[in-house]
Amino acid sequence: MPSENIVVPAAASRAEDPSHFRRVLGQYPTGVCVVAATDTDGNRSGMVVGSFASVSLSPPLVVFFPDRSSSSWPKIQAVGRFCINVLAAGQEDVCRRFATKGGDKFAGLDVDVAPSGMPRLNDVAAWIDCEIESVHDVGDHFAVFGRVLDLDVGTAASPLLFFQGGYGRFATHSVTDMDVPGDLGSALRAVELIRSDIENLAAELGARCVVSTLDGPDVVIIATAGSNAGSAPGTLVGQRLPFLAPTASVLAAWRHPDTVETWLSGMPSPGAKSVQQEHLDAVRRRGYSLALRSASAQAISALDQVAEDPAALAGEDVHGLFGRLTYDPADTEDTPDTVGLVTVPVFDGTGTALIALHVFGFSDTTTDEQAAQAVLKIRNVADRGSSLLTRTPTH
Repeated sequence: MPSENIVVPAAASRAEDPSHFRRVLGQYPTGVCVVAATDTDGNRSGMVVGSFASVSLSPPLVVFFPDRSSSSWPKIQAVGRFCINVLAAGQEDVCRRFATKGGDKFAGLDVDVAPSGMPRLNDVAAWIDCEIESVHDVGDHFAVFGRVLDLDVGTAASPLLFFQGGYGRFATHSVTDMDVPGDLGSALRAVELIRSDIENLAAELGARCVVSTLDGPDVVIIATAGSNAGSAPGTLVGQRLPFLAPTASVLAAWRHPDTVETWLSGMPSPGAKSVQQEHLDAVRRRGYSLALRSASAQAISALDQVAEDPAALAGEDVHGLFGRLTYDPADTEDTPDTVGLVTVPVFDGTGTALIALHVFGFSDTTTDEQAAQAVLKIRNVADRGSSLLTRTPTH
């Protein structure tokens, strides 16, 4: 029997706080879909939704919930039909394209046609061709019920997932079974070998730790640790930056010269390229990369914004922001307490920097000795990872 003394706490008002609402509901992972339609004049419209679900088998019904402020939804509603495109794990770029406002979102994409004539994106995990059954007002959104006309599995690839502000992939059983392109599986297994070390390091230093690796032309964040994660309620896991100088110098420093040349290719002039080469040489000599506290704060803040809302910096070049920072000054006489970010490599059995540990937001490095001890602890964790990887197969 319910107690008569039960009182609804004042904290219930947190439900009225949009930021808190998003933070809590962000604990529930969702798939990512593009709803697309073509009008009678051949004009195509598309929008990203994470609020999509099946409703009924008989009759076959699905539902999604567009925001009232959406500029794409009225165009789709006017058509009366739409195709739900369930994005595959490798289509994060497609998701970001359709999440932005303005422009031709379909330009350059490989697009087919569903039986109803609606746009069907190629390489999706699945597609569902629908006509609008009914539309209902639900708060600051609409509930759009669609009657399914046809549907099929696409590439049978793992779906793209959205969780705590970041994108990810589904593991069918364990990390070693992850259906991911490239060599991300090896990097993820490397993280598992030293996961507890990373968590303990972040706790001991009162810092944040981010783990990155290379995935084709991108640097991708695959793990984070640390309780003082700033104000961003999301996660950086899944965020990507292009593998271009000065970003990810630790992942570049011990690569093949051709790879290093590609990394340097974005430099605007021979002089800038020469400076970056000097910085890279300093990383090799030192054994780790560093950025000064004053220079790293802005970039870290930008990544936090992206973690909370992937569209927060839409139209801004995050990589360009990193490019304006001063990484790896050759002069090592700078006092260590000015260091804002330390990045150390973890090598695999071939001598390649498989993953990089980025540690920042130190709670107490106000003296040279404290800063030096922090760097030593970070390097010890990386060295342990390298030692384990030389004895543990990564494939």
